Amino acid sequence: MTIKCLPTFALRWLLPRLKAFQERHPLVKVNVQTRLNDMVLNDADADLGIRYGMGNWPLDCVTELYPEWILPVCAPSYGDGRFSGEDLAEATLLHPLPDRRDWQTWSEKSGMHIETRHGLDFDALDMALSAAEGELGVAMTDVVLAHEAIQAGRLVVPLRKAVPTGISYYLVRPPGMRRRREVRLVDEWICDEISAARELVRGYTG
Repeated sequence: MTIKCLPTFALRWLLPRLKAFQERHPLVKVNVQTRLNDMVLNDADADLGIRYGMGNWPLDCVTELYPEWILPVCAPSYGDGRFSGEDLAEATLLHPLPDRRDWQTWSEKSGMHIETRHGLDFDALDMALSAAEGELGVAMTDVVLAHEAIQAGRLVVPLRKAVPTGISYYLVRPPGMRRRREVRLVDEWICDEISAARELVRGYTG
């Protein structure tokens, strides 16, 4: 079966967990395809997709996986890993999207007004996170997709101020497609695994 998703979700969440699924279901071949423009409902060449958006799709085609909350992260050695608002204003901002909207959203909702027009732009969150791990600056990230790097000590949270973006990740099923057993297994596995992500979000925001 084929699943399409955004590159960072594949690299930071799906692929690290896929080995466990394959060990449980060795006869199910999961083909992961990534692209910056994520799967749309009328895709006919994928069985499942991970979408990022507002959830305005037919209810029988999608399941919300988790709501996105974002916060800044950096390497432990960058600025000693801790910042005040003034320190953050002097840091190099790593923008996970060229439009820089994640930093703008965080600045507005956290109440820490910083100038977001400077910094380095990237095409995907994984690139910004890798740059942060390489001590190039401070990245704005989805808490779920950065959690393993934080747990491993490659990243730290200099300001524990997570804010919601109003956007979620969704599991998408093409309408009218016959549900093969392989697809059902992967669908159910993703929904089970993602429950930990919802608990994780509550841990950062509670």
